[in-house]
Amino acid sequence: MVLQHAGPFASRSDRNNTAIRTAFQPLYDTYKVDLVLSGHDHSYNRGYDGNKNSTVYAVSDSGPKFYEASSKDWQRAGATRVVTAAHTSTYQRVTVSQNTLTYQAVVGYKGPGSTTAKKVGQVLDQVIITKSGTTKTVR
Repeated sequence: MVLQHAGPFASRSDRNNTAIRTAFQPLYDTYKVDLVLSGHDHSYNRGYDGNKNSTVYAVSDSGPKFYEASSKDWQRAGATRVVTAAHTSTYQRVTVSQNTLTYQAVVGYKGPGSTTAKKVGQVLDQVIITKSGTTKTVR
């Protein structure tokens, strides 16, 4: 798992995180990183680059400052964004057991114009990453 401020995929329409992708994504691939958590863009987005069982990328917002969520930079990079929420702050829970990593984004605050029906305290998004030998499954 990697935690960084600005991630390889921006969730603001006016940002292009090509430099971060170029510098770090080869390392994530080489070392088979399961989960990359970042912030910086003040909206929630989660997705992957490659197939759905590759590295999971999550961008979150933990404060009252919000930007509209955009898939523009994800698309520019050929990545897939699968979950989004604007005007919604989250906190993350990560649980690790022997073969499983569970990631949850929990709604901490909803600002005016929040795009999720989830209530404060509810899980907005969840990913379970399981490894068995050389096989990795993301669901």
